[in-house]
Amino acid sequence: MNVLHMDLGADSYDIVIERGALQKADEYLNLDRKVLVVTDDGVPKQYARTVAAMAKDGVIVTVPQGEDSKSIAQFSAILSRMLKEGFSRRDAVVAVGGGVVGGGFLHRRQNGGESGWDQEYRRRVLSAEEGAGRS
Repeated sequence: MNVLHMDLGADSYDIVIERGALQKADEYLNLDRKVLVVTDDGVPKQYARTVAAMAKDGVIVTVPQGEDSKSIAQFSAILSRMLKEGFSRRDAVVAVGGGVVGGGFLHRRQNGGESGWDQEYRRRVLSAEEGAGRS
């Protein structure tokens, strides 16, 4: 196994390079919870299915390949799906693939601060709860 460390300060992360690493995703990621697996239609379907099958409760969302998917509309559709599926802050999002899903679209900061994703998701959860009379 080779590990390539991306030294980006608060946004640092490791890339694991290993034959068969996808089949061992549960060794690298905490999948013992609900996991939204986001992929694009250019990635073989089996890759996302492999990760989702390892999760306690795996949900797959496939977005169209390409730059047009880096949009507020697509992000909103993903957040809406998360609300529909009952995701919470205890759950996880895993990007499977590169390009639109692996190139920062679903990036979450590791610096302990709240990311835009967290703020938007909380806003949508609060709006949904108010609409259902649970404010």
